[in-house]
Amino acid sequence: MMSRKSTVGVVAVAGVLTVVSQAGSPSASAQAMGQDMGPLIGQVVRVDGLLDESGRTITLTPQGAEAGPLILAPMYARCPHTCSPLTANLLRAVKEAGQRLGSYRVASLSIDPKETAENLRAFRERLGLPSEWLLLRAGEVGRLRELLAALRFVAIERDDGQFDHPNVVYVLAADGVVTRVLPGLALTSTELVSAVEQARGGRAPWWRQYLLAVAALGLAGSAWVFWTTWLRQFQRARSHRRGTDTASART
Repeated sequence: MMSRKSTVGVVAVAGVLTVVSQAGSPSASAQAMGQDMGPLIGQVVRVDGLLDESGRTITLTPQGAEAGPLILAPMYARCPHTCSPLTANLLRAVKEAGQRLGSYRVASLSIDPKETAENLRAFRERLGLPSEWLLLRAGEVGRLRELLAALRFVAIERDDGQFDHPNVVYVLAADGVVTRVLPGLALTSTELVSAVEQARGGRAPWWRQYLLAVAALGLAGSAWVFWTTWLRQFQRARSHRRGTDTASART
């Protein structure tokens, strides 16, 4: 778990991908880039069976609430196109968000079946990732295939050995519930903070709760003033009517 004042811990995972069509075909590319992530929201995904650079087995979800939400960004180290910009953009968003993110974890998931620890270390050096940015790889090929399928992440290997894949960032609660799927290349720090807060259980920061409380008190006060003013006017109008009726009866 990372404290509010600590730096981010990021994980990269090496493994295989879910292939649903012939490599390199136009239909494969379209399916990989345009798949619907909506049905994934609310589903529980186990992110486990991973090894760090020392060979230790790592389980990212499920964890206790104290572990904090998990930010998960699929990529592969030798990607010549969007993976480096996606990772750099995520790193920028994390830095800009700072302490607003609270306690959380971040993971970059490599979809390359040929990924190695050396490739991941080169990826970290190339992007200037901090030492807290942990590099992990899959312990078993079959387990990672299951993980990618659970995430509804479809990547297609092309004839040139590269991959067509979505550019997304997942946000999961500590227990593994998927709460948001964000656009990786267009992700902002504001969106990231909102998603992490939602994954943590919808608790807003203290200043937002204060503003909401003030707004609620303002609305309650306005309603009270409106009600008492209306009631007084109604009573006066009724008294006036009664007085008019009594005068008419006497004449």
